[in-house]
Amino acid sequence: MTDNQVGIIDIGSNTIRLCLYKNSKNILENYYTKKKFFGLQEYIYNNVDPAKAMSKMIDVVLDMNDDCKNFNVKPFIIGTSAIREISKIFDIKNYFFEHTNMELDILSTEKEGLYSFLGAINNLKPNNKKLLFDLGGGSLEVGEYHEQKLSNFFSFPLGGLILSMRYFNDTKKLSESINRCSIYINSYFDQLKISGKKNDFIGIGGTIRNLGKIKLFNDKSNNDKFRINNLKIHINEIEEIIEKLMTPDNSIRDIKGLNPNRYKTILPGSIVILELLKKTGQDTIHISIEGIREGYLMSH
Repeated sequence: MTDNQVGIIDIGSNTIRLCLYKNSKNILENYYTKKKFFGLQEYIYNNVDPAKAMSKMIDVVLDMNDDCKNFNVKPFIIGTSAIREISKIFDIKNYFFEHTNMELDILSTEKEGLYSFLGAINNLKPNNKKLLFDLGGGSLEVGEYHEQKLSNFFSFPLGGLILSMRYFNDTKKLSESINRCSIYINSYFDQLKISGKKNDFIGIGGTIRNLGKIKLFNDKSNNDKFRINNLKIHINEIEEIIEKLMTPDNSIRDIKGLNPNRYKTILPGSIVILELLKKTGQDTIHISIEGIREGYLMSH
């Protein structure tokens, strides 16, 4: 990373996001962001023709690339869980290049977790051992950080959007859906080998950021409603938010701080986080607003 300005387009399972940064001595300062809720994972789930899904996705990427040209930045372009799924049945890298003349870097589960954790660690700079997770629309990555090393890395297909489509189409049977979803989540968590000591988590991804925002917006004693970075959120607070989310669709829209674009994914995502805390015996999360994009740029 040597340019004074750098950019990245991150194609996730739920969103496509463009971030541009000023780079001063490898310190990144975000000065422009553009986000589109695209729901690529839904195209996969509904068996939409991959070429049709890719065509619509490329339209979004080209629009973001036009923004990059205005700032004279050539962006990196990365794809994660949903892109990995499509690449199993469709030559997405060549298709993407043929229609954009740009390279798409499809990240493995290991690299996705590595870059996410590097970005968060560089952001929060923990002094002692920490557990980390990155929860997206298509997958969950979990790992440990100790003595400047990452270890015990796991990746599970437990993204908020995937679980929403699988278990939460019928809101009339919400309690039953939550129970079935929790059992499914824990069937994967049986594989986790994380130390039981109290080390706190660093949490990355849209769900945990939105949980932090809900906490701030409902804390009458806090005047700064947007100070999410390094915000601590306790397991009891997550359980309280889940109780609020277990309301009829119309009522959920009245929850202060809830992003309207996360109505479908916030509940299943919150359940993943809650079950992860229970499984690992932890009770506190420090929220990082930086993750995969910053970690990727630091490494390139």
